[in-house]
Amino acid sequence: MRRPRFFLSSTIYDFHDLRSAIKFYLEAQGCEVRASDYTTFGPSLLDHSYKACIDLIEPCDYFILLIGTRVGGFVDVEKNISITQAEYRAAYELHKSRGLQLLNFVRREVWQVRESRKDLEAVLRDLAIEAQTAEAIKKHKSKFAEDADFISRFIDEVSRNEETVRASKGKGEFPTGNWVHQFSEFREIVEAIQPRIFRGIAVDEAVERRSLERELLDILGRRLIKIKTTVGSPEMPIVNLWKSMPLAVEDLTGQKTMSFKEWSTLLVFCLAVKGPGGGIEAIALQRAIVSPTFLKYNSAQSRYEETPALRAMVLLKDEIDSFNRARETEDFTKEMVSIAHNKKGNDVSVKVALLVEMFSLAFRAINIVNLCVALIEFLRGGEFVMPELRLSPISRMDKELKAEVITQAELEAFLLQAINK
Repeated sequence: MRRPRFFLSSTIYDFHDLRSAIKFYLEAQGCEVRASDYTTFGPSLLDHSYKACIDLIEPCDYFILLIGTRVGGFVDVEKNISITQAEYRAAYELHKSRGLQLLNFVRREVWQVRESRKDLEAVLRDLAIEAQTAEAIKKHKSKFAEDADFISRFIDEVSRNEETVRASKGKGEFPTGNWVHQFSEFREIVEAIQPRIFRGIAVDEAVERRSLERELLDILGRRLIKIKTTVGSPEMPIVNLWKSMPLAVEDLTGQKTMSFKEWSTLLVFCLAVKGPGGGIEAIALQRAIVSPTFLKYNSAQSRYEETPALRAMVLLKDEIDSFNRARETEDFTKEMVSIAHNKKGNDVSVKVALLVEMFSLAFRAINIVNLCVALIEFLRGGEFVMPELRLSPISRMDKELKAEVITQAELEAFLLQAINK
């Protein structure tokens, strides 16, 4: 795949360390970064460095502008245009023509100098000082900013202030790409950049999620039932059959009489959910369970915790392991032949223990289908909702088993009590 391309525009002297950090961060996310202070910049040696810089903006997807205390070199001294300003103007034209994404950053201290200068201008106007004197005061040299007046005007340009005022008066459209982020720390730049690149998902995480989604789709496709041209979940047919013949613990050693049609239907569904070939492989699922991708940070307790989606992945892995073990130990084809030969009229007599094993296998398949659907919806941006799982085909035992399952809240409460003893 083609990696997202970034152009890093700023003065070099006062931003060298920050440029290095941004470049390292973006490349760690799988991006390509063009920064003129690195040998990997790749300009044409036949062009002047200024022209090469501007030309290399065109193939990029994102343009990062950093405005600090310095102006840098001028590409046009007579018109007072700096090279950073020229790069920005070229990027803005590309933003308007093809949607180049602009990420504009200003040091918070520089922004405050700009605001102070605006206040100073207002005071000078109120004092009615002679214009030449007022202009000299306004443009006085600052120890903090190399050319505070130029930098303030550059920020105004990036903010598209004049265009915004005209648009508010009905004289044109409101400009886009005029967001300006103030920053003091590298972390603030990362927080602004990250959601714009992968909607908050780094490239390694995006690849892992896509791999997991593909595997879940494959597992889901192998567990669904296809009758003629209709594809669906085995849940309703199997559950309806199960409800028509309640299974109790006291009947486990006995036989159950059912119609041959019901038996055939159950058998067909069990053979279908078993599927051809070997058991279910869940390699991407196993990797996702042990990776940090689906953890969340609890700032109150300063630790990472499982998300509901991660807990569902663990449950899905358990269901798959149980399903694989069950399908390896049972041969329903032999049972079918035996029962078919011994049927009496339209009825057959089936061991209750066998029915429990068959329904258990079917319930595993149903749980796998429902967990896959819920997780795929989550991976595609939906909210994760835990499906209801079926634990046992024996009447009343399903509720009893669910009641005995220790919840996360109960586990945490026990640990808190045990630790504080």
